[in-house]
Amino acid sequence: MIGLVSTISSILQSPSNFTIKAATDCTVLCIPYLKLKELIFEVDDIKSFYIKYLEKNWVIDKEEREVSIVMDSAQTRYENLLAKCRNIEQHVSLKEIASHLGITPTQLSRIRKNKI
Repeated sequence: MIGLVSTISSILQSPSNFTIKAATDCTVLCIPYLKLKELIFEVDDIKSFYIKYLEKNWVIDKEEREVSIVMDSAQTRYENLLAKCRNIEQHVSLKEIASHLGITPTQLSRIRKNKI
């Protein structure tokens, strides 16, 4: 999957401000950004895939997440996450889930307690 890196870091050829941790076993393909960029311009199928990926992940999903953080309650964000990522609690710590939701672990604990 393209994008398991800091896009800004790749474009600017600078160190990333964060790291990514795989929650489950996976296969990682490592390709230098400049080589990927060459392939995008040379191979139409890769170009089409890349454009669709950017539209989905950097426009649609990103905007939906930003709107949700401002407009939805923490409870709603948590419920949406569980619906989208079934069994996430088996793979990711509650602290990481809380961080993703923009809330404290204590707030997440309260939400989970009220849900039962």
